[in-house]
Amino acid sequence: MCAWGRAIPKRCHCEDPANRFPLQPHYPSDVRAVTTSLRDAAGGWPAALWLALVAVVAIGGAGGASSGGIALAAAACLGACALAGVAAAGGVRPWSPPPRRVIVYVAALAAVGLVSYASIAWSLTPQASYGDADRWLVAAAAAAVGTVLAGLLRRPLEAAVWVLCGASLPLIAYAIQQRAHGEFFQTSPRLQGVLGYPNAIGAYAALSAPAALWLASSPQRARRVAGCATLALLVLGLALSSSRGGVLAAVLGCGIWLAVSERRTESGAALLAVLVVTAPAARWGLDQPSFKALDVPFTVPAGSRLVWYSLAAVVAAAVLGPLAVELAQRAGPRVRRACGLAVLVVAVAGALLAVVRLSSQHGGPIGALSHVWHQLSGGGAVGSTDHLTQLSTNLRGRWWGEAWDGFTAHPWRGNGAGSFETIDRLARPDFQQAGQEHSAFLHVLSGTGLLGAIPAIIALAAAGACMATVTRLRGAERSAALALVAGVGAFALHNQIDWEWQQTALTVLAYPIPVLVACAAGSTRAVMAARARRQGLAVLAATALALAAIPVTLPVLSNNALGRADRLETQGRTDEARVEADLAAALDRTSVNAQLERASLLQQLGRPADARRAVDHALSLEPENDRTWLTLAGYQRYCWDDPGWRKSIDRARELAGHDTVFAGTDAEVVAASDACVGNEPG
Repeated sequence: MCAWGRAIPKRCHCEDPANRFPLQPHYPSDVRAVTTSLRDAAGGWPAALWLALVAVVAIGGAGGASSGGIALAAAACLGACALAGVAAAGGVRPWSPPPRRVIVYVAALAAVGLVSYASIAWSLTPQASYGDADRWLVAAAAAAVGTVLAGLLRRPLEAAVWVLCGASLPLIAYAIQQRAHGEFFQTSPRLQGVLGYPNAIGAYAALSAPAALWLASSPQRARRVAGCATLALLVLGLALSSSRGGVLAAVLGCGIWLAVSERRTESGAALLAVLVVTAPAARWGLDQPSFKALDVPFTVPAGSRLVWYSLAAVVAAAVLGPLAVELAQRAGPRVRRACGLAVLVVAVAGALLAVVRLSSQHGGPIGALSHVWHQLSGGGAVGSTDHLTQLSTNLRGRWWGEAWDGFTAHPWRGNGAGSFETIDRLARPDFQQAGQEHSAFLHVLSGTGLLGAIPAIIALAAAGACMATVTRLRGAERSAALALVAGVGAFALHNQIDWEWQQTALTVLAYPIPVLVACAAGSTRAVMAARARRQGLAVLAATALALAAIPVTLPVLSNNALGRADRLETQGRTDEARVEADLAAALDRTSVNAQLERASLLQQLGRPADARRAVDHALSLEPENDRTWLTLAGYQRYCWDDPGWRKSIDRARELAGHDTVFAGTDAEVVAASDACVGNEPG
């Protein structure tokens, strides 16, 4: 059966007699071959823009966690959708309506975003809810831009594979280079790079590993080189970030791919060759002081040898991996079965040895089972240097329980999107480490309750329905789609045990993929509207998408105004600084920092009553914020001669929870209060 791809129906290729992999197409002339190659390369520019957006958001926007990164991601995705809508409505390109499951997927994500915006009204932390709602807007926009990519790319699924693999350069290779020279600020000695969180590298590796394995087992040598090099970077990233959830999800994703692939022997050979050459470099890196130091800020450079050893491992994988695939391709059925059986025997023997070793260390099988259960159910923290050797949930059990309690306390509307840190702090004020839920499901439940969970479940089901359309594909498209499905499934699993919601660079990378699969499998019919109707649609699409981009740009503008206020204040231009602070507060009405900056400037201008109103406004936004109460105590003590400052400090201490500032003596707490207002009596 001939099947080259739906976007180029005039070309076809025939499968080999063994039905193992497609042969290369034959062209009647070299001129035609060159022309076709150039046309295909020109059709890849949307994929290049997609990859460039991911890299810019990751590197320039702190992994997409900063307000600027969120705004950039949302503006780019919404802008692409607006341009596509205008082009379709203006008759520049015919419009093909996406499958219904795609529409449901995008609409459900947008609905969760609307609920998150609404939760600002009752949230424990309105500013955090605002940021969380902006991330849902990015998710919906990224999913919507998948329809644009599906219409522009000649081979959208293969392009998605290349984008996933290409992202390893800014997300992992750049992180290794940063660690080598100490040009970073880490919250952990584990590798984290521009994403700012070690487990985010694990999530990316889980998403991309099956796609890299698909390339590594390709019949084309150039693809095999790229795939094996990417696999080497992913292995290094997983090891140096010590992401246990990432390792688990990546292994499951690759296992699914190996189970459904028609080239499992070639894939296994490539994976084995990559592991052989990268494991020594990864082990050497983990033994370096840079990955073991526990003194903040963890800025111990690993040295240039980390770059050279990593580069050597990648080059060796790019050379030996394709050779291993070549040998696997020439193997007969008997050799393939023998190799598969040998791998199975080695895996079973390794598992048995691990069980025996664990049993000997803990006094027998019962002791080993008791130790494993204690690790999984215990609430203790895991040190950064022994992450890969521990089974502990690393406080997740406690966080999951608190998130569930937060949901049951307000089951219908939740506590406000992204408010879990406050829930955790109030639930365990005696514990010294705060965190996130580490679960997408509990994040939605505790934040927005059933009001947000229902559309979130619909979005998840629609994404699953989009991925299920892989059964309709054939040939190379089906093979690439299976790798993408395995990666997205592993990514979804990882998000239930490690929630990388802050890093919108991963959102831009992952959320369009279900749309691409559904559009590749669905047959759509071009719809041409009348001229007047097209013009109306153009105006409507541009207006709606422009308005949708406003919420994510306001926090950026507010932060810029606050920065200008700080600079003007240091120059002694207090009145001008107050104008900028007022602008910042007007642009982002959920910003506590803007209100406190206004209070400071108003106090300096001799307007204590207005300063008091600004502090009261900050307290009305986040009454559970210990820092705001501490600031109020400082003003009461040194500026307003208010004897109520002791009660404010007591209230701050009650709310402090994990904040070590309040673990000291009363004098130290008062000193911290002084620092909030500069310790200058009014």
